Order: sequence, then C-alpha cells, then structure tokens
Amino acid sequence: MEDRSWTFDEETQEWEDEFGARYSEDKKTILHCPEDYEGRFVIPYSVTSIGDRAFWRCSRLEEIKIPNSLTSIGKEAFGSCSRLEEIKIPDSVTSLGDSVFQRCSSLEKIGIPNSVTRIGKEAFSGCSNLEKIWTPNSLSSIGDGAFHDCSRLEKIWIPESVISIGNSAFSECSRLKKIEIPNSLSSIGQMLFSGCSSLEEFKIPNLVTSIGDGAFQRCSCLKKIWIPDSVISIGKKAFSGCSNIEKVRIPNSVTSIGKEAFSGCSRLDGIKIPDSVSFVGEGAFQRCSRLKKIKIPDTVTNIRDRAFHKCSNLEIVRISESVTNIGKEAFAKCSKLNNVEISKSVKTIDDYAFAWCSSLKGINIPEGITKIGKSAFYECPKIRKIEIPKSVEEIGHEAFWGCPIKEVHLPPTTNYYSNDSFDEVTKVVRAKVSISYSWDDDEHKAWVKKLAEDLQKKDVYVIFDQWELSPGKLIPNFIERSIVEAERVILIMTPSYKKKSEKKGAGVQYEISIIKNELFKNISSDKFIPILRIGPQTQACPNGFENRLYLDFTKDESYDNSLGLLLREIFKVDRL
Repeated sequence: MEDRSWTFDEETQEWEDEFGARYSEDKKTILHCPEDYEGRFVIPYSVTSIGDRAFWRCSRLEEIKIPNSLTSIGKEAFGSCSRLEEIKIPDSVTSLGDSVFQRCSSLEKIGIPNSVTRIGKEAFSGCSNLEKIWTPNSLSSIGDGAFHDCSRLEKIWIPESVISIGNSAFSECSRLKKIEIPNSLSSIGQMLFSGCSSLEEFKIPNLVTSIGDGAFQRCSCLKKIWIPDSVISIGKKAFSGCSNIEKVRIPNSVTSIGKEAFSGCSRLDGIKIPDSVSFVGEGAFQRCSRLKKIKIPDTVTNIRDRAFHKCSNLEIVRISESVTNIGKEAFAKCSKLNNVEISKSVKTIDDYAFAWCSSLKGINIPEGITKIGKSAFYECPKIRKIEIPKSVEEIGHEAFWGCPIKEVHLPPTTNYYSNDSFDEVTKVVRAKVSISYSWDDDEHKAWVKKLAEDLQKKDVYVIFDQWELSPGKLIPNFIERSIVEAERVILIMTPSYKKKSEKKGAGVQYEISIIKNELFKNISSDKFIPILRIGPQTQACPNGFENRLYLDFTKDESYDNSLGLLLREIFKVDRL
C-alpha cells in the first residue's frame, strides 16, 4: 500500500490516496478515511499522527496496521469502528486521545505500549467485547469514562505510576470482579465504579481523602469496603444500591456523608456515625432495611429529608442535643421504630418525618419545638397520647391523623387545622374552664348552656354542671373539682348570683368561698373571669370582686363580640 497513488488538492492543501483517505500537506497526519471503507487498512510509514475522527464511523473497518513512526492518536480517531477486533499500538505513541476507541464494540484485544503515559476521556468507552487489558508502568493518568460500559471487562491491572483516575473511568463494567488501584491516589472519582455489579471487594488506598459522588453506586455484589482514616468526605450516592454490604466502618476522619450515600444498602445491619461527622445528607441511609439502631452524634445539627426513610428494622433512635431540625420523611415507614428520643434542641419536625411508623408507641415533643409539619406522625396507630408544649406555633395538615388520641390539650397560641390536624376521634382542648353561675330561671340556664356550647366549639373544654351532675352525685365534690381542675373560672354575675353568694348553704356561696380562698393565697391571680349578664354591676357582683374588671354580656346584640373578647381572655392572646 506504500506504492499507492496520490492526488493533491490545491484548494484544501491536502493529499488524497486511491482509497479516498485524506492526509496533511506533509503526509504526516492522516485526516480522514471514508466511512464506507471495508476490510484492512494500512497507514503509510510517513504518518506520525492520526487526526481527530480520522476513522470515525468506519463501521466496516476490520483491521488496521499502524506504523512504528506514529507518535499520537487524536480524539475519536477510531470511534464507532464496530467491526475492529484487534489493534496494536506502537511503542512510539505516548498518549491515547479522548474517545479514541469509543464504541468499538467488536474490539477484544489491544496492546498499550510502555511509552503511553495518558489514556484520554472515554478512550475505550462502550468497547463491549473487551475482556482484559494491561496498562503499562509508564501510565500516569486515566481520563473520565476511559473504560465506561466495557461490559465484558473482567480484569484490569493499574500500575503504581498512575496518580490520577478520572470520573466514571470504570462505570458500568458489569463483569469486573476485582481491581486494585495504586496507593498514590488521593481521591476516588465520581461514578468511578458505578454499576460494577460483579465487584466483590475493594480496598481504598490510605492516601484517599474523598470518595466521589456515586463512586460505588449499584455495586450489588460488593460485600466488604474498607475506608481508611485519611477519608474526610463520602459523596452523594457513593455506595447507593450496594445491596450486599453488611458492615461499613466510617473512620473518625470523616466530616461529611453525602446525599443517599448508603441508600439501598439493604443488608447493612450496623453502622456507627462518628462524632467527627457534621453533615449527613438527604436519604443517606434510606432503605437500609436491616439497620436496627442509630445514634445521631452531637456534631450533626440537621437530620435531612429521608435520611432513614424505609429503614424497616430500625427500632431505636437517639437524637443528640445539637440537632435543630428533623427533615421531611426522615424516619417515614420505619415500621419497627418504637423508641425515639427527641432532644430539647429540636425546633422543627418536618412533613411526614415519622409517618407510617406503625410501632411507634409514644413520642415526647419537648419544649422548644415550634413547628410540627404536615403528616409528621401520619398513621402511627400506637400513639395514643401526646402533649403539645407551649412553644409549638404550628401543626400541619394530618399531622396526627390515624393516631387514636382521645384528647389533646393544645396551647391557645398554636395554629392548627381543625378539620384534619388530628384524627376524627381526637378531642382538641385549648383550655379547660368551669362556669360558676346561679340557676335564676330556665331562660338563664339555657343562656349559660349556650355559652358553654359556644366555648366548646372553640376547643374550650367546659366543666359544666348541666352535663356532668346527675342524681346521686355529691355537689360539693363537683364544685371543688370544677374550680381546682379548671385553668380559668367564669363567674356569670346576676343579682341572684350575688344574693346566693351571701346565702349560707347555697352552692354559689360554697363556690365563692373556695374562690376567695384561692385569691387569698394569690391576690394577683387572673384565673377568675367575671362577666356581667344582668346588671348593674353593683347589684350583681359578689363581695370581694368589686374592683376587678369584668366583661359585659348584658346586650344580646353584642354577644358575638363579647364572646370573642372572652375567648381572647381565656387563651391569653391579643387576637384570635
């Protein structure tokens, strides 16, 4: 083929041989081979470099002979040469360009000479028939995706001379079982072994400080991984989908565990998060279905969204004093979780944080929490009692829906959705009051009953004689209990109420004596709320209450306004 005929194109200043291949003016670079060229091609001895895309998409090219004069091979030089089975690269070549043999799907053997120091990006990507490759001692770097999707590659040897391996270099090499990388590496790149579903064991070199995003993602046969003390960060999805990993040691050097780092490690039954860790990303341990116990270290301030979502065997969680937020779905669907210790430092419990935790029996909401998000404890059927501290400002939709809580005492300042924040079986109580009044006549009794009903509609639990007293019950016991247990006591003043308060043996007189006794102990107490129903005040107010402010309910047309003022006083808020 050296005696081939040539034609020179004056316009392009390029040579063309009899096969339609084009060359540079000095014939040292082959620029292009026709895509329909078929069979064997011999590159002339004058050529020292193969240009970018020179044989790109020559899908009928079966064999290529490269002269010893060659020193460089350009980008995508043999890309998509789908029939090329074997190639020998001469010792004179020092670098293999980016995508140089990309998608050469029939390539089975390739010899890389000792002169090569660099393998470019995606150099052998998609070489789906390549089974073994031996890299020379001269090699110093392997580019991004260099062997990506070499689905039959089982063995590769990487020399100690390599100091850099790019992202995704061996991703989707689904038959790769074992690989050793040199101790000189300081990082494991992003997606480096992602999809290497046959990789069983791997030792991370001692100098590595970071494990990149998705580095071992979907390495479903990986059973053991040793993380050295040099590692500082574990990236996003680093071990996601490694369904056979049983144990992982995270060293004290690690400060950051990325988003979904161990997501789907379904056989991982124990892990200790060291005190050095300050960041645990979203979904870091979600679907770790064998994980039973977890302790959040004092250095972590935020349990992020889905951190332990669907950890179906998780039973005990201890949240440290440093945590201020429990993220969305953080422990959702942890069906065996029965014990959670929430620290006083926590301010917010986000949406669905503990939803569908069907074994969760009790939960302590500490003082300091300001928000309980939407469906935070949705369908937790074993939660039967809950105490909401005064610090809680907001409770979201369906926060406790599906929790068979009979009664919950809600601070007056807490905003919630009356139709669905709690289950339909739950009675919400914002305040507990009792009503002290006299049975003047049926009309007055009916009016007092209406007031009690209206208060109940506003989540006020009313201790009321017309509902609780029945034949045989001791009236003095009821009177004592109603005053002692109530947070506020409403005194409905009428002339009859005043007279009965001064009459020995009357129920009102007994009530007033107990009230006066409490006021004697604490003169500044605001527990008692006088309201004037029938006046004037001088004729309706019991002795000892003349100097106390009262609410005016004498005018029926102003009832709604007066009721609003009464509720504000009961709840001790400026507005409703």
